[in-house]
Amino acid sequence: MLSAIQTSIQGLRVAQTFEGSKVVDVVVLQNPDSLPDPESVGNLVLRSAVGIRVPLRELADLNSVSGRYMVLHDGGRRRQAVTCNVEGRDLDSFVTEAKRAVAGSKLPPGFYTVFGGAAEAQVEARNELLLHSSVAGLGMIILLASVFHNGRNLMLVLVNLPLAFVGGVLAVTMTGAVLSIGTIVGFVTLFGITMRNSVMMISHYEHLVKMEGLTWNSATAIRGRA
Repeated sequence: MLSAIQTSIQGLRVAQTFEGSKVVDVVVLQNPDSLPDPESVGNLVLRSAVGIRVPLRELADLNSVSGRYMVLHDGGRRRQAVTCNVEGRDLDSFVTEAKRAVAGSKLPPGFYTVFGGAAEAQVEARNELLLHSSVAGLGMIILLASVFHNGRNLMLVLVNLPLAFVGGVLAVTMTGAVLSIGTIVGFVTLFGITMRNSVMMISHYEHLVKMEGLTWNSATAIRGRA
């Protein structure tokens, strides 16, 4: 019976015809004039296996209510999507606050929440960026150690990274920016420029001491800085 009702209202494709390169479906459908309004669906006459004919309203309760026009599914389960646009704050803090608020509510059995979209993509991108940056940083430290052969010079290069990080955080705070993938990429770029300048300065100091025979003191440091 359900298939008959679905065929009469939604239609059922039974064949296809071709008009040149155009494909036209042949659909079996109830005459629209016999159902002038939604309430008349109850007048559909159904026939049972033994030949008894009864209207649909005698077999089911038909009510006109407002609801979702489409039921989404994910992995065989019904899914209801709730979307929003975050403005005026960073996405991470919003997602953290939203998760805290949802965790405090009691959902019916069988219901659960999943945060996705831009929030999930940003977390994955940030984790990958931090992982790759850490590997690159470790490789850079090994290369610098093999070039300088001096632990003190290597520490002088590395000590500039925390100072650059503090300056970057102050700049972000003063400009009112939010933490995002672009901000993290900016920090990585800042660290790279800091390392390059530090290596060039230490190399210049070593040139002054080893090649020009200067004594390592404050005067040499001031000259090398210039």
